[in-house]
Amino acid sequence: MVNNKDIEEVINNYNSRIHSVIKRFFRSDSNVEIDDVKQDVYIKVWKNLSKCRNDSSLWGWINRITINTCKDHLKSSKKFSIIPNSEEHDIINSIPDKKSETGKNIEQAERQKLILHSINKLSKKHKDVIIYSDIDELTYEEIADKVNCPIGTVKSRLFVARKILYEELKELIN
Repeated sequence: MVNNKDIEEVINNYNSRIHSVIKRFFRSDSNVEIDDVKQDVYIKVWKNLSKCRNDSSLWGWINRITINTCKDHLKSSKKFSIIPNSEEHDIINSIPDKKSETGKNIEQAERQKLILHSINKLSKKHKDVIIYSDIDELTYEEIADKVNCPIGTVKSRLFVARKILYEELKELIN
């Protein structure tokens, strides 16, 4: 059986840690009374202290009770907000916004259509070298082998093809 001295030791040794955990869960402007939550934590610790295994960390066990008590208070009143810790904040910010992604995807698809349309308007010799170079990412030597012409001709055709595409697509750049 747990005596009052045991719970007094818990309060004296862990009060500031418990307080800190509770503060992280609730906004400072919320109506939650930190002392009320702390009181609930102490009651749960007092009721279950005899169940705490000696080989486990006492603070780890108390911390888990504190976190679960905070969650219980949050569930009981939806008006309170959780302040995410920095790791949770990073995770929340990394979640893509589906609405803005859809707009970006549509815009990107339109740009790709315009680029493909412009590439298709090129002559076959210019179209082939631009596709081999910028889409298939082949080297000048590999392109020269594919189109059966010297490397200098490949470079010249690429220059002309890119110049034509630039003029055609400069609206997308600006």
